Amino acid sequence: MRIFRYESWPTIMVIGAFFLGILFANLPNNGDWQPGWEMVSGLGTMFAAVVALYISGNEERRLKRQARDQAIVVASRIFLPLSTYAKEVRSCSDYFEEVNPKDIEYSKITDIQKKIERLLKEKAAWDTEIDKLIGLDNNTAAHIASAYGYLYYALNVLVQNEVTLGGSSFLPVKRSKEAVPLISAALSDASKLLEAAVFSCQSAAISLPSAHAGIFDSEVSKRL
Repeated sequence: MRIFRYESWPTIMVIGAFFLGILFANLPNNGDWQPGWEMVSGLGTMFAAVVALYISGNEERRLKRQARDQAIVVASRIFLPLSTYAKEVRSCSDYFEEVNPKDIEYSKITDIQKKIERLLKEKAAWDTEIDKLIGLDNNTAAHIASAYGYLYYALNVLVQNEVTLGGSSFLPVKRSKEAVPLISAALSDASKLLEAAVFSCQSAAISLPSAHAGIFDSEVSKRL
């Protein structure tokens, strides 16, 4: 009875009802009825449509399962590096959330700028891996991609206000008050998105065995 759960089943019912309606509309009232070629042709067409829809739906489900399996493999590989990555972003975010703009140290700003530049060069997940994470059918891929976008934004604001934030400008306090909230918000959003992605990847990785586990039984393992 699994066919009743297929997405194509409502369409199959509509097609069947259509042909049955035509069939009953053409039945003679006197009960003298014999199957003709038109009816056989109609039933054959209906059967072919049902089979085509079933095959199409089955192939679609197979592709979705394959995409999910690939996504689970990627999630299992990256969730630990991604966790470390998220913690580094959080450390940058914490500094800007806690510091007073007038107390910002130039050396600290330089260190954070270098750290963000390194994080953007040594990503925990690259575009090809993010694309495969779409198979998880949630927002994991979008979370990671958006987090990188926020990091780029925070870096740009840092670079544009590097001298000002270090206190070497004629108007350091004013410029710092404008820049710090922007950097803090961008880094905070990046951190939250990465933490959500870590949780999602770790949840997906539960489907796979650890390096110390024995033989396990799951639908994912049978397909890998």
